[in-house]
Amino acid sequence: MTDRNDGAAVRIPLQVSRGSVVASIQVDLTEAVLQRFRTDLLGLLHETGVTAVILDVSGISVLDAEDFEALRSTM
Repeated sequence: MTDRNDGAAVRIPLQVSRGSVVASIQVDLTEAVLQRFRTDLLGLLHETGVTAVILDVSGISVLDAEDFEALRSTM
């Protein structure tokens, strides 16, 4: 059984839709989660050739400046 508190085990779901990758973020943005997200996102962009990314942050109740900067630097 995977420990849900282990950031490396948590993945942000990515879906290709209408020529864009949609990332639905509904978890706490730890450094491990962000690193896994970067790796997964870059892999999918390379695999599909898609050039647009939509970040759905509706699942995050509070997005502080640090979390925003971490997401921004990923893009």
